[in-house]
Amino acid sequence: MPKNPILMVLLGIAALAAISCQAYRWEEPVEPIATPIVGGMITSSIAVLILLPVLFMTLKERQLRRGTLRTSQGNRDEELA
Repeated sequence: MPKNPILMVLLGIAALAAISCQAYRWEEPVEPIATPIVGGMITSSIAVLILLPVLFMTLKERQLRRGTLRTSQGNRDEELA
């Protein structure tokens, strides 16, 4: 798994957490904006980096067991014949 998406997410969460924790230094309240964004980034990161690959792998294993898994190259050869 590439490390770039993970590092980008961690950097964004760290930056927004810092904004959320130090909101008292600014005139406008930033904490109510930053806190839900941090939660959304954590939730979406878990979904994209963990849940979706596991779901995809599970579906592909099920297709492989049933014998319905076809490669894209195999479909192409059948169409040409």
